Amino acid sequence: MDDHTLIALPQEKPMPAGRRWVAWGLLAINGAILLGTLVVDWAFPVTPPQPVGIEKTQDDERRAQAKWSDGSRASLIEHDYRQTSRVRKELSKPYTEWLFRTFGEGGSSVLVGKDGMLFLRDRIEVPETHFRIGAQRTAVIYAAVSRRLEALGIRMVVAPVPRKSVVCADWLPPGWHANRQYDEIVLEEFERRGVFTVDLLTALEPHAGEAFLRMDTHWSTQGMRESAIALGHKTGWMKPEEERYGMLREVPAPTTAPLGDLTLAMGVEFRESDAPKYQRPMWEVILPNGQPLPQGDLQANIVLCGTSFSQHGTFGSFLAHYLGQSVQTYSIPGAPPYAALATMFRERLPERLPHIVIEEVPNHHVISAGYHSERWAVNPFAAEIFAQYPAPHQMLLPMPKQAWQTSADLGTELHAVGGRVILDVDSGWVAHTGGGVVELRLQGQVVEGEVRIDVHSDQGTLSAPWPAGATEMQLPVFTQTPGSRPLRVVLATLTPEARFVLEHAEFRMIGREDLALEGLLTDRIEHEQGSLQAIHFAPDVTVPAHGTLVVDTESLRPTAKQVRVILPSTTDEPDWVIPLGDLRPGAKIVLDLGALHGQPLPQVQVVWEGQKNQPIPVLVTDARLVPLR
Repeated sequence: MDDHTLIALPQEKPMPAGRRWVAWGLLAINGAILLGTLVVDWAFPVTPPQPVGIEKTQDDERRAQAKWSDGSRASLIEHDYRQTSRVRKELSKPYTEWLFRTFGEGGSSVLVGKDGMLFLRDRIEVPETHFRIGAQRTAVIYAAVSRRLEALGIRMVVAPVPRKSVVCADWLPPGWHANRQYDEIVLEEFERRGVFTVDLLTALEPHAGEAFLRMDTHWSTQGMRESAIALGHKTGWMKPEEERYGMLREVPAPTTAPLGDLTLAMGVEFRESDAPKYQRPMWEVILPNGQPLPQGDLQANIVLCGTSFSQHGTFGSFLAHYLGQSVQTYSIPGAPPYAALATMFRERLPERLPHIVIEEVPNHHVISAGYHSERWAVNPFAAEIFAQYPAPHQMLLPMPKQAWQTSADLGTELHAVGGRVILDVDSGWVAHTGGGVVELRLQGQVVEGEVRIDVHSDQGTLSAPWPAGATEMQLPVFTQTPGSRPLRVVLATLTPEARFVLEHAEFRMIGREDLALEGLLTDRIEHEQGSLQAIHFAPDVTVPAHGTLVVDTESLRPTAKQVRVILPSTTDEPDWVIPLGDLRPGAKIVLDLGALHGQPLPQVQVVWEGQKNQPIPVLVTDARLVPLR
């Protein structure tokens, strides 16, 4: 060691001959194992599982976005190899079971909590994007679905199913957090957009230890029962005991080996000796003669649409019991929201539509809508409902001619290969709350090939194929938050090329114009943040279900800056302020006031700022409250 040496290392000693042979032997054994593994996996590959529903959508996106530069492509290759490895399949099960029995480990996808409670890891963790994104996107679609069903004479009730990790948070292992606020935000965003929502979170939490199956991601019969009770009380449809359908019976806990989707995910085979720890008593609804409660048929006035949480009709039987009438269940396990609802429409339209639709939507589906903050797409099943089942009562929203920008004159035959823009509407022409309250109606015809209409707004896209032989299509416009954002319509080809003629475009909304209530306008007054006009309604006016406020603005004026609509609160809640941005001359304001359903609407305030040296004497020229039906 000299003065220039920072670290002194001992002189390396040669490895004894015996150890050298041992080292080479171990390397040879490891090499033989690796080579043998590759040969077996290549010669006898395992058929990989095929994802369905939301899992397939996420898998497709993962594959489309995989890159070598960030390591995601290599990670994907490793993932695929694990799925097809014969050696891994044969050895992983005993190894996983040993880890579970010895150390309480559940593998890469399952988390083992206190007292053996099992959780799915990816339903505990929320996306890195803002908590509200997934809830906002899902809520605006459900608002549009709720509006459409209400217009068709169907009452819609949405029951968001909280995540198991939130309800059973006390059973999570140390260091894991359920992020309860996310499930609270889901309720808040749904209610903000006028969707009639049942809070199952607070209904299930007092029964946390029994509300979910211990070895499964789904709720137990106790959880279904408590959810049905909560829905009955929230809607006011709960029947007294003597009028309920069927009777409840408690079933003793099974003594067979526990089985659940989380045990399958772990690859652990439970035994009968595990039954006392994991099995719990169950509830069922039966007839007085002891037979199972019959499933609802096409004549049932209440329909339950949902996912695997509603499969086998078990949740529907509890609803039928407490609501006192038959409930038909449409359940598609693994499918995204709206899929069961679209199936119901296909089967029961037109003469057998129900009076009530109960939509069960798991909150982990809502979470997945926020995985990508840049772009989002409206579910195709929801798009099918909007495109194929129009509302009977509609009204035109006239717009200035200069609002429309077409790629060619109306009536011109358009040739498209892949896709082309056919229509643009700049920001500032239509200000709305975003939940499909404004709809775009296109009239035209396909001359050759097959096409799809893509409506882009606020980073979201609604796509629907143009039906063969159709001459018009009407689709709602979605934005994640209120505003007056630009709109673009793209003609996408489903065949190598296509020809299409766009003949007319207009904005419409669902509502009974003949039943509209006119508001009384005040003159402009000075406001601390600009100018203000108030809209007064009669004292006895209350907001109907998804009632829509339609405001016309002055066309002979400069652009109004930072327009806001303020709905003064009649309770202890703060005022509802809706920012709409800058509005052009003659712009329309269309607001879904469903969140205020049943509340009085004495006054609405419209606040704006004028350009420097260009005061705007009057912004609002007409205002009316329009019911859906």
